[in-house]
Amino acid sequence: MGAATAQDLVQMVFDEAARQGDRPVVWAKRDRKDPYVPTSWRELTEQVAKLSAALRNLGIGAGDRVVLVSESR
Repeated sequence: MGAATAQDLVQMVFDEAARQGDRPVVWAKRDRKDPYVPTSWRELTEQVAKLSAALRNLGIGAGDRVVLVSESR
C-alpha cells in the first residue's frame, strides 16, 4: 500500500515503517552535550503504539480531541 492508496496518515507511516525497518527516520538531541540520536522507523512505530494504548487506557477514544504541546521548532 503506497501513499496514493493509504487510508490515512497513520497507515502511511506504518506501511513505510514496514518497508524501512531499522533505518533512521528522525534525529533528536536528547541533551545539549550529546550528539543527535537517531530513531528508527521500527522504534517510531513502537512509540506510536505505546502512546495510542496509553491514550485508550485514559479513556480517550475516536472523536476525542488531544492537544500537543511542543517546542516551537
